[in-house]
This record gives sequence, C-alpha cells and structure tokens, in this order.
Amino acid sequence: MNDDLSEEALYRDFFRAAEHGSAREIKAFLESGLDPNHCRPRLGDTVLHVAATCNARDVFGVLNESGKCDYLIRDRHGNLASTNAYLYGRNPALARLLSIKEKKQAKEQGVPLTLPREPKV
Repeated sequence: MNDDLSEEALYRDFFRAAEHGSAREIKAFLESGLDPNHCRPRLGDTVLHVAATCNARDVFGVLNESGKCDYLIRDRHGNLASTNAYLYGRNPALARLLSIKEKKQAKEQGVPLTLPREPKV
C-alpha cells in the first residue's frame, strides 16, 4: 500500500474520531504521531475545528492536554475553532475557552489576532 494513501486514511480516521467525540481514539492517534494541526485539503480545518463544531468537549480536552495545538489556524472560511464552537457547536463556554487560548498563543507568538467582522457560515 502506498504510504501517502495509508497516511491519508489515518487522517481520515483521525477526523472521524473527532466528529464522533472519541477522545480515546484521538489520544491514540496523537500518541502514534499524527499532527493535530493537519488541515483537511478541501475544508482547511483541523481536528480542533471539528471538535469545536461537534461540541466534543472530551476530544478538546485531549487535544488541549497534548500541548501541540495551533489555536490560530483558520479554516477555509477564515474561522478559528472558537468561532465554530460558538456558531455550530452552540457552546459559548468552549468558545470562550478557545478564545482565551487563541489570544494567549497570539501574544506568545507576537502576532496580531484579528477576527473577521462577520464569521462566514
């Protein structure tokens, strides 16, 4: 089997685990070396975006604990994970927590954190 195809299948399963809220699977994928900041080509989102969109709080917990998440990645619509948590996951508390993480990371990296005026749905 082609290595690219097997890696593609692993990432497809990684994202599917996030969609289903399977924190145990997400942890195993992270331990196997998958990158939590890998973006799906068509959507430009990461597993953090998916967890926020699906209101998968346990998955968020595992991702957060890994210390490997780039909270500043935007999907193809320009949305941060916090925007997805608020708009789609309908979880203002998770959106607020993600927003805090985004602001902290932006400050640490010395980059401005600008938000789109109106999130693209």
